[in-house]
Amino acid sequence: MLAHPASLVLALLLLVNAAWCLVLHRRLGRLLSQESALHGLVRELEAVLERAQTAVEAIREESRALERRLELQRKLTRRRGEELARWCRIAERLARRPLPSVSPSRGGVGIAAPGGTAPAAEAVAGDGAAARKAPDTGEDAPAAAGDRSCDREALLRALASLR
Repeated sequence: MLAHPASLVLALLLLVNAAWCLVLHRRLGRLLSQESALHGLVRELEAVLERAQTAVEAIREESRALERRLELQRKLTRRRGEELARWCRIAERLARRPLPSVSPSRGGVGIAAPGGTAPAAEAVAGDGAAARKAPDTGEDAPAAAGDRSCDREALLRALASLR
């Protein structure tokens, strides 16, 4: 009778083994189906990563282009600032020049200041051909206020172009 219980135990172990194999087979089947899903997910992630790398490279290129543009704008701004400073110095020099006194005997009309200079912006000289030396530059400057208003107009145009 001992042989019979041993065969029962052996049969029971074979059934447990078969059940375990069935469970493992199902788990392996799920893993394989999940593996194909994971492969699809990995392919999608690789595609997304590729697009992200392309976007990052495009952003870097755009950043480099913007840096170059910014540097160009800085240089241009610096040049314009230097030019504006130069025009301001010219304007200050022109503003410091006294307007010539206009004598009524020459036919001109103007308002003379107590110091002998005419502060009016438009003083008209009779012949307008005489020239005087500018005190700070040594250049010939027009004596007629009409000529000087042309200088101011040119200065104003230059300042407007800087804006």
